[in-house]
Amino acid sequence: MTEKNNEIEDEEKIENKLENKIENNIENKIEDEISENNKEIKENNNNIEENNNKNDDKTNELKNNEKNIDFIKELNYIKNSSKTNYSWDELKHYFIENYKSIINNFIDNKNEEEKTNSNIDEEIIYYLTNMSKMPFTLQRMAELILEPKKYYETPFKFNYAFKKLVNIKLD
Repeated sequence: MTEKNNEIEDEEKIENKLENKIENNIENKIEDEISENNKEIKENNNNIEENNNKNDDKTNELKNNEKNIDFIKELNYIKNSSKTNYSWDELKHYFIENYKSIINNFIDNKNEEEKTNSNIDEEIIYYLTNMSKMPFTLQRMAELILEPKKYYETPFKFNYAFKKLVNIKLD
């Protein structure tokens, strides 16, 4: 009987070992699946965040375009009436950005030799940035920003003319 009991005990031990192995395998598989799912969730969250950032960029770009359209409308108003609805502090940023854009557009359309003589003039940016009052040359500045190539064919000439408009004394 003891032999039989020993056999039964041995079988039970083997069964227990098998059950433990199966449990461990199942637990390991579950942990692996959970880990894989967590990776996928992280990746999806990163993709969502990236898409949100792209959407924010597009929203900001649209807002900037709307502001630039408002600025163009204001420039036309200034050009035609020599009056403005904005303070100089509100306008000068747009003058600087549009000045840079105009010079870059001139440069994009020129050969290598002309490009070397057509850099953005940092003095112009300095004058515009540090100008505290509305310049009396605002109407002409608006004309040049609106239609730079109507008046000047080269960036050098445009720079020279624009610098004369912003390098003024305001007392």
